Amino acid sequence: MRLPAVAIVAAFASGIALGLHPAVACNALALRLLAFSFSIVVVLVAARILLLKFGRLFPAAAGFQG
Repeated sequence: MRLPAVAIVAAFASGIALGLHPAVACNALALRLLAFSFSIVVVLVAARILLLKFGRLFPAAAGFQG
């Protein structure tokens, strides 16, 4: 049960570090940046779900190679 906790902590810490980066911090409230980031996340999650549905486990887990 330690691995999910480590992944959650790593994601949380990465989000904090990304939020403190000057390039992101000055545009943090920009509607375009938020909409673009959200749409990219939705597209990537949908692509992974489709890859899993067609039995392409490795590309779904590792990226889009193959």
